[in-house]
Amino acid sequence: MEKSDKAKMIRGFIISASIYIGLFIGHIVAAANDYDLLFSLIAIAITLHTIFCGLVMILLSGLKSIKEQLLANKIGYIISIPLTVGLSRAYSGMEINNTVFGWLLLVFALHYLVSRGIDFFADR
Repeated sequence: MEKSDKAKMIRGFIISASIYIGLFIGHIVAAANDYDLLFSLIAIAITLHTIFCGLVMILLSGLKSIKEQLLANKIGYIISIPLTVGLSRAYSGMEINNTVFGWLLLVFALHYLVSRGIDFFADR
């Protein structure tokens, strides 16, 4: 990995994490102030960011190399696993139940499809 690609990946991670933290704080503020519509919109953004963490990192990092895009997607997938467990718990009333497996399967499938898409478009 070139130094500039590593810096891009780190920058993408930091931007992604900052957005996620901002959204998380925003959803707490919206809930505390009974801003239901804002809370719902932020919850949707958090959900999409969580399940597409790898793709978000690729897009925010501006990586051009296929190898680096695949690595960013893999790192995003690893990061999204604990976030997905927390998301599943939040959607199920703060309980751990079988829906966590569905969420994790969805995240796995989406990150797999992103990897396949990167490979597909690399061959074009």
